[in-house]
Amino acid sequence: MPRLLVLATSALGVLWVVLLGGLLPDVVASHFDLSGRADGHLPRPVFVALMAALVGGVPLLTWWLQQRAIDSGRPRIPNAEFWLSAAQRQATGEWLRFHAAVFAIATTVFLAALHALVVVAHRGPRVELPGGLFWTMLLAYLAFVGVWALRLQRRFGRS
Repeated sequence: MPRLLVLATSALGVLWVVLLGGLLPDVVASHFDLSGRADGHLPRPVFVALMAALVGGVPLLTWWLQQRAIDSGRPRIPNAEFWLSAAQRQATGEWLRFHAAVFAIATTVFLAALHALVVVAHRGPRVELPGGLFWTMLLAYLAFVGVWALRLQRRFGRS
């Protein structure tokens, strides 16, 4: 089930990028300075293709790499001898697979939301990234990553 959710979220993320990409001008502000002002531009087809590749590819790649580590029996977890013993291996693998899927889905959502912010930035008279919203999203994603890593450590830090 996690595999299906990861693939579906990725496909929906790519579709989101393509659909919203149609709302962008021919030349897209693709990079912004710390204050939210555009300081880099790309042609729309290039920008949309890059964003689709990022939204669809980065989360899938991280998920796939985690799956490979789990399948090989060599995930990098604390106390691996205990957690990968015959008695614990199946439960450990299921836990890791679920949390790898959660990470991939959250990353897809974050990247797709960033794309939406770029679209919003182009809606006003000046191309400017909504700074408060960007920083809030970034901090929320970083908080998620921190909690995700702490859960991993707490789960496998003891045996």
